Parts: sequence; structure tokens; C-alpha cells
Amino acid sequence: LVEKAYHVLETLLERAATLLRDCPCTDGCPSCMHLPGCPQGNGALDKVGGLALLEGRGVGGARVAERLLRGPASPQPSGGGPSARRGRFRAIADADLRERYGASPR
Repeated sequence: LVEKAYHVLETLLERAATLLRDCPCTDGCPSCMHLPGCPQGNGALDKVGGLALLEGRGVGGARVAERLLRGPASPQPSGGGPSARRGRFRAIADADLRERYGASPR
């Protein structure tokens, strides 16, 4: 399953972003991002942050501009191909972890 997901990662990320962007809810709902049986009651999920990560943007800036969920999609970052895009996602996720928890990832 992981190997197959790796080969279709770009498609999965694009579809996940579309699902979040097109859902009419504001904070995340069972249709777009809630995890069934989540032991934390889905309390840590962040629709704005998730969409920012999927679109390759900074999470902090996206939280300030939550209205982006109701507007047209931001242009996707250009250049570098899938490998560079994965690297940008990792860097954004690591920066978000540092911002939230003040710790270095890994």
C-alpha cells in the first residue's frame, strides 16, 4: 500500500486539497477531515493548516487569512517537480511543528 501511495502521492495530495477547499464547513467536518475513532476527538485537526500544507504554503500565514477557504485556490508553487514539492511540504511541516511546540522535529 505504501509503495503504491508513493507513486500516486501528487494525485492524493491534490485530491485531498480539493476535498478540503470545496467543503462548505469552516473548521473541518466528517465529510472532509475528521478521523473516525480518533482518541482525541479530532480536536487537533486544523482545516486551514491542512489546506496550507497541501497547497505548499506556510501554515501560520494561512491561519491569519482563513478566508482563503471560501475564495479561489491559490496558485500552486512552481518548479522543481514532485521531489522538490515533497521537500517543501516536509519543510513546512517541520516549521509548523517548531512553531506549535518549540521543538526540533526528529
